[in-house]
Amino acid sequence: MSDHVDQLVDRVAAELTAVRWADPERLRATARRRTLRTVLAVPVVLVVLVAGVWTAAGTGPGAPVPDVAASATGPVVTASPSPTAAPSPAPSAATPSGDPSPLLIPVEALLQAEDVGSDAIIENQLVFSPGEQGLILGDDTCPAYGGLKIVASLRYTAMRTHTVVTGDPRDADSDRVFVDTRRYTAKDAAQVLADARRFVRACRSYRAGTEANTDLNPAHAEASWSVLAEGFAGDESVLVRRRYVSVLDSTGESAGQGGTALYALIRMRDVITVLYLEKDQPERLEALSAKAAARLCVMVPRCR
Repeated sequence: MSDHVDQLVDRVAAELTAVRWADPERLRATARRRTLRTVLAVPVVLVVLVAGVWTAAGTGPGAPVPDVAASATGPVVTASPSPTAAPSPAPSAATPSGDPSPLLIPVEALLQAEDVGSDAIIENQLVFSPGEQGLILGDDTCPAYGGLKIVASLRYTAMRTHTVVTGDPRDADSDRVFVDTRRYTAKDAAQVLADARRFVRACRSYRAGTEANTDLNPAHAEASWSVLAEGFAGDESVLVRRRYVSVLDSTGESAGQGGTALYALIRMRDVITVLYLEKDQPERLEALSAKAAARLCVMVPRCR
């Protein structure tokens, strides 16, 4: 066990030199984008689950929901306001106790490019200290959301994210799998997935605002969440679909905006990986989830 810990600490210490620690202004901008995307049609993250910080082409701040299909930004699995805490300096690579620091997640613990495809690459690698980022998945435009009082997903002790891109990273249409891995206490890790299910039950369908709404043609969004599968990877897992469509108030016809996104939450002991995909490909995401669960074994002794 001691050798395993020493190797993990040495590996993470070496990686930290290549990882970017988001500055305060970037964190605030990211949080604004995430809040916007969540209300809309993406991610995170479910309101209680999806959150990641992705920095491909971003959307501007605001409450309206952008078209998911046209967006290149990652899930913002956050329905909470912008975080105010500035990022802490890079954590020490080791602690006096000899245990790996709770602030460290090795890059090997995340889904890798080779897991997605031979021509995939990794971009936007980010590390966050506790308290810098919000919920993993959710939507605070759901009328029932406030009463759920979902907070466990905020209490992570370590967080690392990156995006796996297939195709030209400059192309908004290139395939992207957003990866968000967080460590919690064992109790909070289990609660995060329980909260995801609670959110879906409470926010199965509801109306929300949309950018398609104008004075001339009033419109609204019809949003829905559903659990597609459970128990397909790791110690515990859940696959969630979010649909969003804009319709005209006068006729109920499509107003041209909408999209579908999938979230896979995979728990292995006290570590959770969230995969976010802006395509309706549940079988593919389940297959990637199995690979993501295997990757978490680098952080979990006696991993099965």
